Amino acid sequence: MRKMLLSVLSISLMLLGQACAQTKCIWIEKSEDGKMVQKFGVSVPLIKLFARPGASFDLNNTRIPYDSLLEIYNDGSDVRIKDSTGETRVYGGEFGEKMVEETERHSHLIIESTDSDGTTKVNKIRVESAEAVTILLAMMGSKDVDEALDSIEPVLERGGILYIRDFKNNSRLWIYVN
Repeated sequence: MRKMLLSVLSISLMLLGQACAQTKCIWIEKSEDGKMVQKFGVSVPLIKLFARPGASFDLNNTRIPYDSLLEIYNDGSDVRIKDSTGETRVYGGEFGEKMVEETERHSHLIIESTDSDGTTKVNKIRVESAEAVTILLAMMGSKDVDEALDSIEPVLERGGILYIRDFKNNSRLWIYVN
């Protein structure tokens, strides 16, 4: 009985650890002619970092203010924006993507990219690397990299940071800390 209790406790702790690794995010799905063409996942901590008056996430000329993204997440809303090219759906959730790289020390920024041929490339960059963080900030359109560098630490929690799936080109970019 004692062994069974210890086994159940270890499995529970393992599952709890995996659940804690799930990063809260905003999902943005772009559809054209009723078919999804792109899917973006942006971590809530990263959105908070960029949430300043006038700052917006730009998805193929559909601009969504970062403050609005936070409101959608906090309200639990499911917002749909129609434009001339199709529809953009925005809603809150968690990154459910499987991390290819698992490490004991969560000190790496992992960048996985999958090309149209299905080949997954994995790059590991130490999180402490200013160059790695600068690249991430530039990808997100940071206007003031120096200021963002000073406040990026909470964004680099274990789990997802940014996910981009392009269905037209059959490609994927998945950035996470592990």
